[in-house]
Amino acid sequence: MNKVSINLKSVSCTVGAEPDVMEFMTEGTLSPAESDGRNGWELSYSDSELTGFTGSTTKVRCFGRDLVSMSRTGEFDQNLIIEYGKKHHCDYDTEFGRMVLGIYTHSIINKLTENGGELYFRYTIDANGAMVSDNEVLLEVSPQNTRRKEKTDG
Repeated sequence: MNKVSINLKSVSCTVGAEPDVMEFMTEGTLSPAESDGRNGWELSYSDSELTGFTGSTTKVRCFGRDLVSMSRTGEFDQNLIIEYGKKHHCDYDTEFGRMVLGIYTHSIINKLTENGGELYFRYTIDANGAMVSDNEVLLEVSPQNTRRKEKTDG
């Protein structure tokens, strides 16, 4: 598990509204992940007031260029499966109750390695078949500054 710095930028375009842009930097961890015999990466970070989910933890797991899963645990549990070319129905808790959202993935670009890198994905959300939003997420991951203090002999 490597400690990393994460720059997250997301753009959500809701029908009939101006794009909602969120960008923040945080610290987290990057570690190897495995699912159904596939190897990938898990990025984990604690949410804050900026995301609106203080006290929650978000995990982003990616496997190649065709699968990303995002899960948030805390007051509201949320799970999204973002799989290229497929539509998934995912549970999403809100302060108003649980709903099922349709998630259709348009693009995944995964350039993560053990040294960090980038993960980009674009997907649409629908509820009951009606378009809710078009979303883009870019995660830029870099190792935390691990500069060690050098010991000097006097």
